[in-house]
Amino acid sequence: MSSKRADVKLANPRLNAIVNNPDNKLCADCGAKAPRWASINLGILICIDCSGLHRNLGTHISRVRSLTLDQWQDAWIDQVSAIGNRLGNQFYEFKLPEDYKRPTHSDSRSVLQNWVRQKYEQKRYAPPNQSEPWQLFERGEDPWKAVEGAEADPPKSRRDQPEKEKKERRRSKSPKGGRGGGKGKVEKPKEKPAEDVDFLSGFGSADPFAAVPASAGG
Repeated sequence: MSSKRADVKLANPRLNAIVNNPDNKLCADCGAKAPRWASINLGILICIDCSGLHRNLGTHISRVRSLTLDQWQDAWIDQVSAIGNRLGNQFYEFKLPEDYKRPTHSDSRSVLQNWVRQKYEQKRYAPPNQSEPWQLFERGEDPWKAVEGAEADPPKSRRDQPEKEKKERRRSKSPKGGRGGGKGKVEKPKEKPAEDVDFLSGFGSADPFAAVPASAGG
């Protein structure tokens, strides 16, 4: 079935390069083979089932077009060519846990709809405070900056820690007033300098008994 769909004539000859790109051989969201639909603003290729899920997001999030049925503008082709499924997934799945079981085309529609909403509407797994690839492209910038800037952030294990926990960890590693290497927040109390006491003073001129005059009758 997938080979038959792959032979369908595309709406624009320029789309052949996009379809033949190995990065776009599978649907960006469910992994179905030979996707023949696209989100022209997100710049990704999706299957017919996921195209319906994208339509449910609204055109303010994803604008869907068929690679075989719709007339394609050159600007759309340029955008999908510049982004594609590899970059799209690297961005929208940037914080996806390594042990997360990614939904597939065999999952229920409700599971896939929730997955698509998490990725593109909630941006649950996208790097924070980063422009999306399509935003960079429309500003005339390299869309790959979206993930290059994110890779400069701390690793996932640190980035996902609650802010309070990270602050406590920083304080425990660098005690106030000291140099790095401390093992905790508690500082070793400074010892108060001992007062100078001359234990031999009784045998010298400073002997307090030497100042007592001898008895007259003595």
